[in-house]
Amino acid sequence: MHSTNLVRDTRTDFTNYAASVKAAASGRWPAILSDLGVPESALRNRHGPCPGCGGKDRFRFDNRDGRGTFICSQGGNDELAGDGFALLEHCFGLSFADALRRVGDLLNVQHPSSRVRILAPLRTLPTATDTVAPLRDPERAWRAINVVLNLYPAVRPHVVL
Repeated sequence: MHSTNLVRDTRTDFTNYAASVKAAASGRWPAILSDLGVPESALRNRHGPCPGCGGKDRFRFDNRDGRGTFICSQGGNDELAGDGFALLEHCFGLSFADALRRVGDLLNVQHPSSRVRILAPLRTLPTATDTVAPLRDPERAWRAINVVLNLYPAVRPHVVL
């Protein structure tokens, strides 16, 4: 396959995946955002503290057309507004692609990269000290667990309405 075709196919896959996730999330944003860590107290159509920047009375979740829309005035004349993906970006510092992947994983929408497995180059096998070292440092182990939970929120127990 020619490299330009690969790039075009990848873009098409991403565009199709984004459309599938957006369609699956439509009308379900309060539950999705709550499951992904946005406080439920912020998910109402009233002014209150912003879960992203921490402002006291500058945020409102209005969920127009079931798209998870919000407005944050950020304490100045500039307003930040967007859909549920933009809210995840604002709250957790994610890129659009990361927010899309988290929502897609939560809703069990198959990502195009999960259809094709590319074998990684062979690496050296870990030694006994590599596998035991995290157990000797509980803080390191806890950080590793949190990284997994933050990267893959679908492994966290959650309730889907």
